Amino acid sequence: MEYSDAVCAFRSRQESDPRRSYGGEALAHTAKLARRADDLGYKRFWVAEHHASPFLASSAPEIVSAYLLAVTRRIRIGTGGVMLQHYSPFKVAESFRVLENLAPGRVDLGVGKAPGGLPYATQALQAFHDKATKPDFETALEQLDGFLRGPLPAPHPLSKAQPKPDIASLPGRILLGASPESAALAARLDGNFVTPDISTAIPARSSVHSHLCAGLGAPAAARAIRRRRADARARR
Repeated sequence: MEYSDAVCAFRSRQESDPRRSYGGEALAHTAKLARRADDLGYKRFWVAEHHASPFLASSAPEIVSAYLLAVTRRIRIGTGGVMLQHYSPFKVAESFRVLENLAPGRVDLGVGKAPGGLPYATQALQAFHDKATKPDFETALEQLDGFLRGPLPAPHPLSKAQPKPDIASLPGRILLGASPESAALAARLDGNFVTPDISTAIPARSSVHSHLCAGLGAPAAARAIRRRRADARARR
């Protein structure tokens, strides 16, 4: 149960009638699937981030997550994932602090490194970024983790920024990735790691669907990825 299932009908109808938009239908179907997954006892339901796609209605997963949290009772709801390269870590942290207050103990913050869209969409999303000061992904993820926990320690230049609202516990923190280096980064930040299906040779084609197939602790994921890569090399 995940978002790509929810957009199948949306995709086929959009292709048959390109003049119409079925975003509302896709989102309503997503909510229906989330409620059904909740009733069936599933543990998690994640939504993706895709930009400028005529076939996907998931350009703001944190907003969809807020709605899904409101219409479900027990299941954890999260992002698979927020494409951090586009956003301020402080803003992402505050958004998920709000979600954690709305539904304590039910929020997953999944973060991805990819752009989630074609180059023109990425250009529009990052039009106001100062490329000279924009942090790399690892630094941005470290800042996000810090802002989820509280203000950054001095002498960091952003140490006086106070992320609000306060939270009693952290949301789930998950890094989406496909390399041992990403798994090691997740482990260093004491987070979780979700990798594409490791039953296939690495590199595997990555998508929201595959990201939900194999959630492992970060060190175990790194070992599994290295093992699959070694097996793939041996078969050549």
